[in-house]
Amino acid sequence: GFRRPGTVCVLCSTSTLSAGVNLPCSRVVITSCQDYGDKGWQFLKSTRYRQMSGRAGRTGLCSQGESILCVENDTEKRKAEEMMRALPEPLCSHLGEAAPHALCRFVLDAVACGQASDSSRLRQALCCTLAHHQLRVSEHPDARRALDDAIGAQLAWLTARRLLSHNAQTLTWKQTTLGQAVFLSGLHPAEAVEMHDALQAALSHFQMGDDLHLIYLMVPSAEKVKELFRDTGDAGDARDSTYRWGQLGKQLDELTPAQRKVAEVCGVDYEYVRMVQGWRGSVVSPDAARKVDACSKFWAALMLRRLNRGDTFSRVSSRFGASAGELEKLQKDAAAHASRFRTFCFEAGYSNVANLAAYFLQRVEGAEDGPSALAIQGIAQVGPKRARALI
Repeated sequence: GFRRPGTVCVLCSTSTLSAGVNLPCSRVVITSCQDYGDKGWQFLKSTRYRQMSGRAGRTGLCSQGESILCVENDTEKRKAEEMMRALPEPLCSHLGEAAPHALCRFVLDAVACGQASDSSRLRQALCCTLAHHQLRVSEHPDARRALDDAIGAQLAWLTARRLLSHNAQTLTWKQTTLGQAVFLSGLHPAEAVEMHDALQAALSHFQMGDDLHLIYLMVPSAEKVKELFRDTGDAGDARDSTYRWGQLGKQLDELTPAQRKVAEVCGVDYEYVRMVQGWRGSVVSPDAARKVDACSKFWAALMLRRLNRGDTFSRVSSRFGASAGELEKLQKDAAAHASRFRTFCFEAGYSNVANLAAYFLQRVEGAEDGPSALAIQGIAQVGPKRARALI
């Protein structure tokens, strides 16, 4: 209906919408040269720009189109002109670029969906991929042997983590209950194994006195949180790993006894936080990476808890020193992660945790609409979207 003349005159969207759907228009205005992707904020790539600007003047719908790219200074203008003249970046298979990680997921998915059950069928499945063509596996015996070794290594890893079971008589593999849960949830196998271990540890020390522990389990991976809230300090600064350590220290001081217990169970080290707050050089700790990851997820959990209880973006932003855009992104990532987490728990046999995750998911999806929307969701068959419409 939006294509009918006069129906929609102006449509504001993210770069995802403008580049991902069949959305013809007469004019495209790109307001920034910065684009957010898997590696954070980067200057707009030639392929991405062509995809977005190509919405204007679509063949068969318009005789001409106009594309406008906004720049902030002369430096950006020169980079933008070079980007427009540059050839599109070559397509590269992620399966070949990040083989140890992507190949692991590929092997599990191929076995779980019934496409392959042994090494030979896995090789046949890989023959249909872009990575197989780019690596020229069929032309180079060394590449073929390397690929066979890689497949064998991933099968061994998945078997050792009880995601696959091996039949020594038929030399075939089959997904376990845990492997099926990983496949259906869409989680990466390594992330799912870590989540499963965290679940088993949490169930033996689960803190029911506060919802903070459940919310902590719903937080996306520490790497995603650190990328989202990365400060603009000098490279190598210990405080640049994810967030503002000062704000975290203040929040830890205000925790209730029940919340302090949750922090301890989640691995938050108070002494380490104090040490980093007074940082004057390198912070040396045998397990510093683990402590930073625990602190980053806990800090995100504190913000999500506030949003989950009806606090507005502006109030949480002023309290934690995070921008409204960062909070909105965190909330959306948490909702997506909670959905995968719920599916994983249900399929893996943690039905009670899955029910708690479903409750959290309903609240976090409606948290941006405030306490009124959350209260309305208590009515049967009223979800976040319907509550938003009623408000």
